[in-house]
Amino acid sequence: MRVDVAEPALLLLGRVVGTVVPCVVYEGLDGVPMLLVQPLDKHGAPKGGTLVAADSTRMAGPGELVYYEG
Repeated sequence: MRVDVAEPALLLLGRVVGTVVPCVVYEGLDGVPMLLVQPLDKHGAPKGGTLVAADSTRMAGPGELVYYEG
């Protein structure tokens, strides 16, 4: 019997540069803070454009280093 195993998630580093206030909230994300994150390369330099991430821990804020799943 063969069991399929999901690919491991790739964790990436980013720095929180701000917060986002949505005008429409998807069901299940009510009350979850949205953060504006600048992706970083392996040396900590900015890489690419910013992205929006949901902070389920409700603990990150502007200026903090975070990891996200990519």
